[in-house]
Amino acid sequence: MTKDRDVAQEYELYQEHSYESRRLAELPDFGVGLITLKAAGELIACDLWVGGNIEVPSLEDFEGSYLDPAVMTAVQPQAAEFEEKLINAVEAGRLPVAHIRRDLDERIIPEATLVVFQELDNWLLERSYESGEAFDAWIDREAEISNSLVDELIWLRSINADRKHSGQYVNSIKRHPDLGTASSDEVLAAYKAQTIENDRLRARLAQATKPTPLEKVASPRHRRTLLTIIAALASESGIDITRRGAAQRIALLTEQIGATIDDETIRKILSDVPDALESRSKL
Repeated sequence: MTKDRDVAQEYELYQEHSYESRRLAELPDFGVGLITLKAAGELIACDLWVGGNIEVPSLEDFEGSYLDPAVMTAVQPQAAEFEEKLINAVEAGRLPVAHIRRDLDERIIPEATLVVFQELDNWLLERSYESGEAFDAWIDREAEISNSLVDELIWLRSINADRKHSGQYVNSIKRHPDLGTASSDEVLAAYKAQTIENDRLRARLAQATKPTPLEKVASPRHRRTLLTIIAALASESGIDITRRGAAQRIALLTEQIGATIDDETIRKILSDVPDALESRSKL
């Protein structure tokens, strides 16, 4: 009987996973940035608690994550109220949905109806509620999920493009028998992370080894023009470039605009100005 029960539980888990996979595949970006109405109600209640707008006695000494399941359980009474408000807003067409599910009585299923998180935030803002730290925590978590999806995509495309990775993975296990103490998921995750990092490093190295384009050298005429412009600007600023200290004053001006040039470099450039002005005056 125990074996039959285990098989039944495994099949049930498989069915749930299969359904969730199909559901996420239908959503834009696999559901990243979307939130169910039920989770949204919980998040709003949590945000109110974090901001000190509601009291939850059971959370008085709580010091964990705002998104901890224990928090969501504790704020259920308040969350249920907001869930109902969100359902009403969807039915009234005030809150756009990305994916809606109803039961046979045409009632919205809050656990399966999703809204774009930004739309939820906008809806709250229109009703004079500015989201706080719990919302920020949710956004941070979604960003982590998004980054993980990107890494997974890099990994899968790398595998498809280069079958050597599969062999490298097997060989790495052989070279490091101590990895046998970790679960296969942990080993694969570590290998994938290392592979992705190696690919990134190779890309950076390829970029770094590209020849640096040669800096275009100014023609004599162009250089004389620039020196003439420098002389004009210095004159307008009341700086006599022939007098001592002119280079230091200009160096100070470059520092003020955040593009510091040392006075010795400026002094060398200023020494060419008289010849440039003389050449321009002959044209």
